[in-house]
Parts: sequence; C-alpha cells; structure tokens
Amino acid sequence: MFFNLPGKTVYSGVTFASLVGLFTAQSPKALTVSGNERDRGIVWENVFEAIFNQKAVPVSFLMRQAVSTGLDFNGGVNILSSTELIADIYFIVGGVKPGEGLIITRDRSKAADIWRLDTGEGR
Repeated sequence: MFFNLPGKTVYSGVTFASLVGLFTAQSPKALTVSGNERDRGIVWENVFEAIFNQKAVPVSFLMRQAVSTGLDFNGGVNILSSTELIADIYFIVGGVKPGEGLIITRDRSKAADIWRLDTGEGR
C-alpha cells in the first residue's frame, strides 16, 4: 500500500485483505515500524477493551497514524509508546540517523519497556 501526494510518497506499508491499518510501514526519510504479537491474555480481553475503552485504538491504526502524519523518529516513538491500545504488542522502530533503533514492549495503556538497539560504536 502506498499513499502518495502529487510527486511525493507520504508512506508505504503492508496490509492484508479486509485490514484497514498497517502492520509494517515506513515513512521516507523519517521512520519505519513493524508490529509483532505479544502473546498475553485472551482474545476476549481485547474485544472487551475495543468495546468499552473509547480511548484505545487498534494497533494497525496507530501504526498507520505514526507514518502518515509526518512524524520523525522521536515523534513516532512517542505516539507508539503512549497511545492506549486494544491489545499488547511489540513495536520495532527504526529511524534514519545512527542510534535510531529500538523495541517498544507495549501493554494496553503504556510502554512496559523501551529497549534501544546497540549502535555498535566503539567496538
């Protein structure tokens, strides 16, 4: 899936039939993000969260928002780590500058852990 403005790609990503959001996405010269399952709880907890928590958004919607709104790496990390979700997930986020890479372990309400990837400098 590509979203283009005249002469400019805003973002691209991978989606599946009947899915509105993205699970792998990138924004040129800004950030890339992929979502990976965090197997916690049962599916009914996610359904309950989707129905009764009006602040919680689907993971795939949040990923699309992170790449479609022109955010840089830090802005993307902020939104991915703080927005309420209907399910737990791991986000792998990369940027365009050295040191811009991390894994966000998410609970529904907030980041449980943010692990910065080693840049390998000094080896």
